[in-house]
Amino acid sequence: MHDKYLMADNQILHTLYNEALSIGIVNNQYAFSRLCGRKHNWYSCAKSIGRKMSIGVMITLAVKLDHLDLSYLPQEKRQEAKSFAKSIWQQVEAEIIGPHAQEEVQDLEIVVS
Repeated sequence: MHDKYLMADNQILHTLYNEALSIGIVNNQYAFSRLCGRKHNWYSCAKSIGRKMSIGVMITLAVKLDHLDLSYLPQEKRQEAKSFAKSIWQQVEAEIIGPHAQEEVQDLEIVVS
């Protein structure tokens, strides 16, 4: 991971893990690490040292969620999983664009509408 791509909020990692766990996408830290495209002990290590989640890891997680076979989940949990993936993409977009650029885009959308 490149330090310049680290996200400002180091709690996002734990929030995403807990959400994936509550939906039933993963059942342990090992599975979450693998879903993020990392080695099996990545989440445990990142959590213990307070590592922030990179945009690259968030993109990997979102892509894998988009392509994950959710047929093992109950229907309502499938919808939660899709919403979860969408929220990760929105967070990635916010981190890449930045808050000031987002305001300009929103202003532009209002003018165009």
